[in-house]
Amino acid sequence: MSGPLDGTDHGIGAGTGYGYDPARIIALRSRSIDAIAALRDIRCDDPLAGEAIRVVRLMCQNLEDSWLPLVNSIHGSTAMVAWRRAVDVSGGPDATGHPCVITRLVDQFGAFSRWIGSTGLDELSDGQLVDRLDHIAERFRRSAAGGGSLLPTWAYLDRILGEMSARLDGVRADGELADLWWDRLGPTGVDRLVHVLDAAGQITDLDLYGDTGPSGHSFERLGSDLATVFGRLAASHPEARDVLVERSTSSTHLAALVASSPDAFDHVTLVTITARLVGYSTGTGEWADRPRVVDRHRDLDELLHALGGSPMLALQLLSDPAIATALATADHVDHGAVEAAVAAALSGPAVDPELLGDAAEVLGDFVAVSADAELNLGTRRGVALAWGTFAPLIAPKLDVRLPVDVVVPASDGPSTQVIHIGTYDELARFVGQVVDDRSAQLALGVVVGAFRADQIRLATSAIDQRPHLTVGDARAQLAAALADVSRMIALVDHAVDRQDQLHAFRHGVARSQATSIMTLLGSMVSWYAPGAPLAGRISTLTTRALTSAIGATRPAAVPDTGLDAHLAVDFVATVLALPLHDATLRARLGLAGVPTTTWRELDGLLDELEAAGDDDTARHRVRARLRAVVDADADLDTYLEMLSAASGESALARPTG
Repeated sequence: MSGPLDGTDHGIGAGTGYGYDPARIIALRSRSIDAIAALRDIRCDDPLAGEAIRVVRLMCQNLEDSWLPLVNSIHGSTAMVAWRRAVDVSGGPDATGHPCVITRLVDQFGAFSRWIGSTGLDELSDGQLVDRLDHIAERFRRSAAGGGSLLPTWAYLDRILGEMSARLDGVRADGELADLWWDRLGPTGVDRLVHVLDAAGQITDLDLYGDTGPSGHSFERLGSDLATVFGRLAASHPEARDVLVERSTSSTHLAALVASSPDAFDHVTLVTITARLVGYSTGTGEWADRPRVVDRHRDLDELLHALGGSPMLALQLLSDPAIATALATADHVDHGAVEAAVAAALSGPAVDPELLGDAAEVLGDFVAVSADAELNLGTRRGVALAWGTFAPLIAPKLDVRLPVDVVVPASDGPSTQVIHIGTYDELARFVGQVVDDRSAQLALGVVVGAFRADQIRLATSAIDQRPHLTVGDARAQLAAALADVSRMIALVDHAVDRQDQLHAFRHGVARSQATSIMTLLGSMVSWYAPGAPLAGRISTLTTRALTSAIGATRPAAVPDTGLDAHLAVDFVATVLALPLHDATLRARLGLAGVPTTTWRELDGLLDELEAAGDDDTARHRVRARLRAVVDADADLDTYLEMLSAASGESALARPTG
């Protein structure tokens, strides 16, 4: 016979306008139980009512022994996989006075059961197997949502899952077979697969039927296999991808599909899928009013984590202002996932320099969003981690009187384009939100410290290539390189109300501070005193400073007079010791005019500093006296100021008390 699952419209209620709705059977079962309970409660002591009571007892027994088991059997039978919603939802009685739904169901139950058992699964075509699985999956999903039991159906379903998984194994391993599947199924068959995929996702999430069937097959495995197959189909058949995106209501498998086959999706499709997931997660969007039985947040998180490994895709996604705004301000998302996606997108130019313009525009969007809303923690941390991408562009433009506009190469040719990031105050407000989170603040400090190290490296490399450069020119070149770092630190200072709110930032800067000092001093030795015996002392001092920087692990334990000051004293001592013990070096550094008495005084203070050891109070006192001696001589003052940015401006500032 022609069955209800072969692609035609045969089956229970076919051609009649009537069908079977599981919710009605559940309601009928509930009313039957209530009726039995009500009949049991009927009591009467009047002897004249004896016959009536006997009829009540007989009715109760018949309902309990015959009617209720039949309803339970109907509800749990494999025949119910072919239900379809009745066109006449009234469910009125037929000519015999019985409910049409039940009458037609009972009439066709035997025939349908025989049809199921008469066809071997291996004899079914791919389309028929998909069709049958679609009906069973829908039966499971609706019963699960209603709290019904499907244990009698599980054994038969397990056979179908096993057959489908076996076929999918071949499709997953063979691209040509995936193409053949598309040819066999066509858009209609793929649409049925989408339905199965959705049902598999929801049933897995509900977890009402255990992990696996008798043979180890499960909806979870089926969903995973189907997602992989769809990945293959989407890569070579855009029609399959479009069917999935347009018809699927399963955010779980939409996210899994993008994660497994990101290259199969263009920008528009990626934005469409993510917008749908954002709508699920935040309660907004096209499908926000649909009832949901599982939490969709994890699906969006899965997609964002996948994008964290693909900077180009992440940047494409965040280039959509609406998506960027939603993700940057969403509360109910995995902050780690948002951090990964934001950091990947803004770091995209490291993978492809042509993406610099797009990344700068995304940063500008975040700055604009921060004017009206609070950025979530993931966005703040992602921005901090990727700040180094923009530091060389933004730092030279930091001026309170001017807008922060950066010039980047145009994406469509050799020309350039100007990207507006914001005004100085807008950028400061944005940075203020970033550093409001201590983890983001620490990361930003590390990035700014690395920026400073890069600036020193670039400047010293340029000086190395010009052996006849005068001291004044070298000084100017270093000062220009470090001025950008000073402007960046000033922006962070401007972003907060009190300097004691920046302990984590200064700690982050200090992590690379000693390395910067060593780089600069090593260059100075090679420029002015190659082979000098002072190199050993430089190494000892800077190594101690580096160890101190790495050893301080709690940002809150890094006050302005602590780690930064400790490093600053070592820096001052080292840069003064270089010319103190080498007259030739003094001349090359422009310090030949410093009086001998001043050098002697400095020598004595350096001895006191060494004797102070780790006594911070004594070291701070010596530092103040060193600074006073330097201030009294214009040449020494200029020399120290030229280098001060390399070890943290705040720590080397003139003492305030």
